[in-house]
Amino acid sequence: MSIAPSDITDFTDYVFDNYISEDSQFRFLSWAKESKTYLRTTNGPEYFHSNYNQQFYKQHLNHQNVINVLIEIQMETNFLKINSIEKKKILNILTNNRF
Repeated sequence: MSIAPSDITDFTDYVFDNYISEDSQFRFLSWAKESKTYLRTTNGPEYFHSNYNQQFYKQHLNHQNVINVLIEIQMETNFLKINSIEKKKILNILTNNRF
């Protein structure tokens, strides 16, 4: 007989099934690894915040500078989305042997 509440067991089973087991949906190696593109961070959000904070090194910023940085970030995001879509299309073509 266990002294742990049943909802704790449910939670630990969920974590194990989704993050730890061999056939889990979100493997540890897929979300917690050092990337060559993310300098000294372990994931995308850390990289984003590090890069974002480096853009604003003055205490009192001009509003236009903040807007320009946000526009640049949005342009980079759109570029990455377009490239990932194109890569998926190419991968699908190659996997289905359609040239």
